[in-house]
This record gives sequence, structure tokens and C-alpha cells, in this order.
Amino acid sequence: MQVSHGHNERRVCALTHQHRSTQREPLVKDSLLELRQRMHVIVRTRVRYGY
Repeated sequence: MQVSHGHNERRVCALTHQHRSTQREPLVKDSLLELRQRMHVIVRTRVRYGY
């Protein structure tokens, strides 16, 4: 409906009674998730003081 009628996402979702989050592309799994979690653990254990 967005393309054929020229309405924006909010208007189309209101007309079809759907939540806007159902129209978005699903998130891609973060390939660096494990690395990021490990970095957060390291940062929490090595507390810095001052600048």
C-alpha cells in the first residue's frame, strides 16, 4: 500500500490495524556479540580512576 497508494508507513499500519514493528526487516544477528560481551566483562573488572 505504501508504494501503490503513496501513503507512509504510519498511515498504512493504522489503516490495516497492524503494529509498525511488524513491517520492519528482522534484525541480523550480531556476529561480534560474544566478543562484545567479553570486552564488557573485561572493562568491568579493570576499573579506571581519573582521566
